[in-house]
Amino acid sequence: MAKHRLVTIGDSITQGVRSGAAVDGQLSWPMFLARALGVADTFRTPTVASAAYGLPINLEQLVDDVLARYGDALGLLELPAAALRVQSWMDRLEDHWEEGTTGLPDHDGPFHNLGILGFDLRDALSLTAAECDRRIPARRQRDELISQIPEAAGHRVARSVLAGSAPDNTVFDIARDFAADGGIEVLVVMLGANNALQVASELELFWTGADYDDLDGKAKYTLWQPQHFAAEYAGVVEAAAAVGAEHTVLATVPKVTIAPLARGVGDKMAEGSRYFEYYTRVWIDDDDFDPRQDDHITHRDARDADQAIDTYNETIRAAAEANGWILFDLSSLLDSLATRRYVDDPAARPVGWTGYAWPSPLDDLDPVLGTRFFESENGRRVAGGIFSLDGIHPTVVASALIAHELAVLLAENGVQVGRVDLQAALDADRLNSHPPEIVDSVLDILGWLDQLADVIGAITHPFRTDA
Repeated sequence: MAKHRLVTIGDSITQGVRSGAAVDGQLSWPMFLARALGVADTFRTPTVASAAYGLPINLEQLVDDVLARYGDALGLLELPAAALRVQSWMDRLEDHWEEGTTGLPDHDGPFHNLGILGFDLRDALSLTAAECDRRIPARRQRDELISQIPEAAGHRVARSVLAGSAPDNTVFDIARDFAADGGIEVLVVMLGANNALQVASELELFWTGADYDDLDGKAKYTLWQPQHFAAEYAGVVEAAAAVGAEHTVLATVPKVTIAPLARGVGDKMAEGSRYFEYYTRVWIDDDDFDPRQDDHITHRDARDADQAIDTYNETIRAAAEANGWILFDLSSLLDSLATRRYVDDPAARPVGWTGYAWPSPLDDLDPVLGTRFFESENGRRVAGGIFSLDGIHPTVVASALIAHELAVLLAENGVQVGRVDLQAALDADRLNSHPPEIVDSVLDILGWLDQLADVIGAITHPFRTDA
């Protein structure tokens, strides 16, 4: 048997980001899978040093701070003071990271979990710890009064993962080093979502141009043209093949328009359609939405993004088949959970669609977990549960669900693997086990943060302003 049973390469979903922050890798899907493989004691996953000040911003901690002071439902008279408290908390966040804190986790070598917040295909192929060091200011450049996201947040997170290896190593170089040190049994590559995510997070469709493969030039684009994605993915396939794992798993790209951060307004375009006329910020009510002034994308933009992702996934499927690798269809998994698109609208379901068959103990949850934005009332979850408070990253239990499906797939392909402990994941999931009393306050806070500091852009596109 190979010395290293599991190595994972991916983006924020793999790193274990939730509610806006890279904090605790122990609750990432790779760690849940490592436990099922029996290597929890030797599988190394990064944890950013400060849970309270995770990068770019720990929304769960911030919400707890505000609600602890003002209660679970903010009144009109409390809004100004609460806004000042949010700004003060953000100031402490900025100071924490820009006044000398490296955020480097304790480690005794390179990490087996090489998921990094914000990584797209080019980042995985090119970014190194040395390049991150070059882009992280040696000292504070400015103390912002309004936009208080720490400078170079994306590169700080990336460096915290890459720093356990040689300074010029990419994530694939690190994986090759593991292979040279006794071999890798399972390599999982889960990349590509960040080549489309910004359509939903920035509510703008901007197709890639000729500089799509440049670390700086690509930052302005929100959606990769399929031929550009294919060219980049060819490099990923070449790099994965050079690792030479016993089992290589490629994951498809989920539809970013299903994530609730970009919320469909009103009713769908027509009976049987999967699309809403407009998609806007989740904290903007239908009655308040005005397409003349509110950020949005149209049903055409959403359809274009979905069709591009379908083409990306054809590229990924072809690569898996050509190399004899395992395909993990993460896109179909999310489709089977899509509440507003399919679960609640039978007429929109494509031929062959089936809803997800929940494993125990998740099959007993009431209400069933779904892809709506998280909602709670009187300390009880009433909607959502798949996505955390940033509306884009999975909750703890959803991360464990990814591990569960991967474990089933690996067992079908001859890998000796046990069961993922979904009950332990549910117990550790604060949102689903001890939710905020009233989630309307959470939406208020999220809206303020985005106006003050473009926090959604910082979470979903962390390298954009770092270049």
